[in-house]
Amino acid sequence: MQQSKEEAIYHLEQALLLLKESKGELDDARTVKPDSKYCKGSDAGHSGISPDGKYLTRGKFWIHKKGNFHKGSTFFEDVFNRIMQNKVLKHYKENGIKYLVLNHEYLDTPLEERTRIINTYHKEVQKCTLDSLHSNASKKQKARGVSIWTSLGYTESDRSADDLWLRINKHLAPKYNIKMLKQDWTDGDYDYEANFWMCKQTLCPAKLNEFLFFDNYEDALLAMREDVQDDYALQFYNNTVWEMDNLVI
Repeated sequence: MQQSKEEAIYHLEQALLLLKESKGELDDARTVKPDSKYCKGSDAGHSGISPDGKYLTRGKFWIHKKGNFHKGSTFFEDVFNRIMQNKVLKHYKENGIKYLVLNHEYLDTPLEERTRIINTYHKEVQKCTLDSLHSNASKKQKARGVSIWTSLGYTESDRSADDLWLRINKHLAPKYNIKMLKQDWTDGDYDYEANFWMCKQTLCPAKLNEFLFFDNYEDALLAMREDVQDDYALQFYNNTVWEMDNLVI
């Protein structure tokens, strides 16, 4: 559904307000004593649903012919991304891991602003790693599985991606019959590589995580299960702990 001119102006104003607020948060953060070796940047992809019930990202949803998802038979990727982010952050809070949220509660924070925040924090406050949380989609709704993406070339991001891939493959794939997707072995690791903004434009190790395909009915059902979500969040926490001990930034 196309935005009206009034809606576009409203969301632009909100985005500009968000830019101003995030700068103030960064200024405040410079005085914060780190709770962990590295700060974890947490990015839930796209926007969400506004308080007045408007869905703010075009195309990032799928209406299934049956099933009960986020709104009747509709699966909203952005809602799922934020559910997963909250579950992961709960682990960080409980275990003293410093984290920095890059996305707004429901507005679609510009990618440029998300990377500006993490890059500034990484340079001026504390070294960081980054996870961007997503769910996938395909042209014919037949694809299934989990993939992890990093930037081109071999970096510390690839080491982190390998660790997370192997954890999910060991603890979730056999338990829930989840397919693990990996690129061909030309570069010797499990992750896919591309020039995605959140991977390429960040100064810290970063990976973009595509958990299941929200437009595939079987994958969408799995993504809605709280036990699957909890197990997935736990592997992110364990991967972050591994980063603290193993990555050189």
